[in-house]
Amino acid sequence: MATGIVSIAAMRLGRGEVAAALFAVNLIAFPLLCMLMLVRLFQHPTTVLTELRDHRTGPGFFNRRRGHEHIRQPIRPIPVE
Repeated sequence: MATGIVSIAAMRLGRGEVAAALFAVNLIAFPLLCMLMLVRLFQHPTTVLTELRDHRTGPGFFNRRRGHEHIRQPIRPIPVE
């Protein structure tokens, strides 16, 4: 997620080459991490569901939502202020 945040910031600061490089990393790393999570879910479904229900480990799953936003954000046009 940090590469997504820095990519968006670099784009807004006019550093297109840095933003493009970080966005390319995101386009490779994020689907890979999602695929690994699905593999883990299919191999250990009870463990993953237990972690999701636990108040100590469950909030970590909310990062997936933010990760999707950081992939989608550079694709959408940013309005000029």
